[in-house]
Amino acid sequence: MKSMPVESLAHLLLPQEALLPLLSLAGLLMILGFRRASISLIGFVITAAFLPLFEPVIGALFDMLPGWAVLLLVVFVALQVLRFLGELLFGPEAWGSFFGGLLLALFLLPFRGLGRLLRWLATN
Repeated sequence: MKSMPVESLAHLLLPQEALLPLLSLAGLLMILGFRRASISLIGFVITAAFLPLFEPVIGALFDMLPGWAVLLLVVFVALQVLRFLGELLFGPEAWGSFFGGLLLALFLLPFRGLGRLLRWLATN
């Protein structure tokens, strides 16, 4: 697996020119009383600002991992980002209920498919 150029992952998130307006938006959200959203946005801006510094190390670690481990790590990070955004938008309880139901449906999907296949084979 090849390493990405140093700035590509950081620019994938957002360009450097967008950091200051987002930080200003976070301050405005804090003034308006949206403290949780403001703190989350500040954390995102700080992470995006320092990501180019850590990208060579992250790239080297990803190069050492086998492909299946990188895929598992990417899926895990994507689920964590989805959980974070869901909790931010809908609250932890509502999002936990929705996400638990979604994971249960995904877990049961192969078993339901197998049951339908066996029922179809039994009727034919």
